[in-house]
Amino acid sequence: MHVMTYASGLPIMYPLGFMHFTFVYWLYKILFTKFYRKTGTFDDILASRTVWYLKVGVMMHLLMGAFVYSNSNILSEGNLRFLSGIKDQAMSQSGVPDSAANKPKSLEDI
Repeated sequence: MHVMTYASGLPIMYPLGFMHFTFVYWLYKILFTKFYRKTGTFDDILASRTVWYLKVGVMMHLLMGAFVYSNSNILSEGNLRFLSGIKDQAMSQSGVPDSAANKPKSLEDI
């Protein structure tokens, strides 16, 4: 549910969620076939809860997406200038040269 909730503002959550759920799928599959001997009892409550959690996840995703995309303070010009200043200050203190200054102008410069 966290992937769907925060993915609107953090698109990296989609590939992270995919990797997580792929790993967990194979882990549970291996554990189920190699280590677990007796399964629990499954009934209609499991299916009902799964559908309910999916509905809640979709609603959280929509609400968080509406909040992120409608909030003008997240990527306002003042915040971007502030973040740019922090980056410039960190680059000057670390001694790392600016990447634009070291970028080759043509193929001959490489």
